[in-house]
Amino acid sequence: MRFRNVDAEPSDPVETWPQEAMLAAVERGLLPDWCRIATALHKSPHGDVAVALKQAIETAEGDNGGAAVMQIVLERARR
Repeated sequence: MRFRNVDAEPSDPVETWPQEAMLAAVERGLLPDWCRIATALHKSPHGDVAVALKQAIETAEGDNGGAAVMQIVLERARR
């Protein structure tokens, strides 16, 4: 995965990704990218990553399987 027009790299800690990077991960990411987000969520299920992920899920365009998967990950992390 690559970020376009974002001042961050996918290799940066997920906690430092701007909102646009989180959206890119939801829309175009792959399992390894989602696993990194899930790990950050489990550390802080209501923190900044969770807030950014929720916004990305709500903003994701089209019939996006990544958004559906990440919604489940978010819900499970918060249980």
